[in-house]
Amino acid sequence: MLLKNKFLIIISIMLILITAGCQRTVIIEGSTPGLRVRDATMPQAGIRLNSVNIIDPNLQERTTKVFGQNLKLFSENADYVGKIAVENHGGKRTPTGTMRIYVVIRNRTEYPQQVECRALFFDQNEIPVEGPTSWQRIHLGQNGIGTCNLLSAKIDTAYYYVEVREGR
Repeated sequence: MLLKNKFLIIISIMLILITAGCQRTVIIEGSTPGLRVRDATMPQAGIRLNSVNIIDPNLQERTTKVFGQNLKLFSENADYVGKIAVENHGGKRTPTGTMRIYVVIRNRTEYPQQVECRALFFDQNEIPVEGPTSWQRIHLGQNGIGTCNLLSAKIDTAYYYVEVREGR
């Protein structure tokens, strides 16, 4: 009888282990709610209003100096050194009530470059009120600066978000 109980216990444990390993994968089809990225390693993952974001990885590299040389590294101690730098940006109301924004960009290379910028506009409640503007091309001389000027079409804009990429 003791042998029979041990046998039943072993069979029960094996069945539990087998059923625990057979989990069913659920595939959800259709739309799903958007999720906000909350990660300590990516504190700037969300959209920061009234800001300029360089979205092209060709314009920004993560490097660090080792023995006087710039090396491409992927460490937390590395700095972003890029081909361009955003020197200044801001916005103001026009006489008609729309918003005009400007971005001053510096070329940090020894050769001419082209970059493009566009803006998204948001209302007082931080809700998008205008889709992105068309890309505006800026020609930058070697070590020179250029300005991107963008204008909203609606009068109820309160915030902006600008994206910059390499000219195409």
